[in-house]
Amino acid sequence: MEFENQHVIPHGYLKAWACPTAPPGKKGCLWVIQKNDPDDKKLRSPKKHFSQKDRYTVNTGNVRVLNVEKALNVIETDFGKVRQLLDARRPLTQEHRVALVFFAAAMMTRVESYPERVGGMLKRIQQQAARQAARHGLESTLSKGIETSLARVSAESVSTGMPETAALLWRMKLSIFVTDDEAGFITSDNPCCLCVPRDWHPYLAHPDAELTFALTPYHLAFFSWKTPALLYRKAGRKMVDEANSRTIAWSRKEFVSKTGVVRQEWLPATS
Repeated sequence: MEFENQHVIPHGYLKAWACPTAPPGKKGCLWVIQKNDPDDKKLRSPKKHFSQKDRYTVNTGNVRVLNVEKALNVIETDFGKVRQLLDARRPLTQEHRVALVFFAAAMMTRVESYPERVGGMLKRIQQQAARQAARHGLESTLSKGIETSLARVSAESVSTGMPETAALLWRMKLSIFVTDDEAGFITSDNPCCLCVPRDWHPYLAHPDAELTFALTPYHLAFFSWKTPALLYRKAGRKMVDEANSRTIAWSRKEFVSKTGVVRQEWLPATS
């Protein structure tokens, strides 16, 4: 069935991390590495990994509404054109920057952590509405409405959260770090890393917010409110190690390395 297997992390994006030395029968596969045990690494198909059945499908009666999945496919196609410019280190037009910003916003809102946060908030509101209704002997229509939203939370998180996130990213300063480091930048099951120094609850609108997002193993998008925009910035090994350390810290369970290499500098210090 069309769009039944829907990707949390799109396989078109992951293809940039395909292992260049994969053996026959594993061509095009990725080194998927476990966060809690970096020695546990396996070659996986980008089409089959990081996917979920009908993740963005909204069922209305007997009709499968695929608007969100179709929109994501358009965004992924547009990002493919941006990646060609990055490979050639050519300037980005306004149109291409819009495509990059929407792709980053999609990647922030389609991963598991985003609908979990939205779902948790909706459940708290639902519980409060149900208690208030019960106190007055009423039926809570709000509680029922939230129940419907919870069933569609993955799709609705993208459809509402992505435009809002893209609007903020568009206003931020963008730099692309470029590297020829042999290990390169890694990605993960939660690839957009939002950090605010000395703040345990970072949010994108914070004046000190920094967002790092590996676009390919050789290109890292850096969004900031303060750091001057510059295409393109050279990234040496130290920068790659710092970025990859952040990517692993933000990953939920797994990360992806093009060569399968995991440097000690990327991992948290052990006591």
